[in-house]
Amino acid sequence: MKKKLFCIVLLSMTGSASAVATCPDGKSAITKPGYFGVLNVENYNVVNSATKPQDNEKLSALLSENAAIEIPSGVEVCIKDAAFQWYRTQITIPGKHGAYWVPDNALNKIK
Repeated sequence: MKKKLFCIVLLSMTGSASAVATCPDGKSAITKPGYFGVLNVENYNVVNSATKPQDNEKLSALLSENAAIEIPSGVEVCIKDAAFQWYRTQITIPGKHGAYWVPDNALNKIK
């Protein structure tokens, strides 16, 4: 049992280390819960406006159309770009295709 637990811990540590190694310039962050991301910058304002008043109907439609995804929390992501004047950051998420725009508040920057 101890061997099995050790292997699981070792594998999880190895997986997170490889995510850091693939980040350009070593820029990474940890995601926070309750945020959404979009591939298309035009959809950013639509999703952002739907989450502020918690317009669940509009948000559900955007999610079902794949215009937005819920960002998994506690995941180490790579920072690809930042739009400082717009308070949003473009990230790549392990296991997801594409780069997602998220609010700056969705991230705890670590590097």
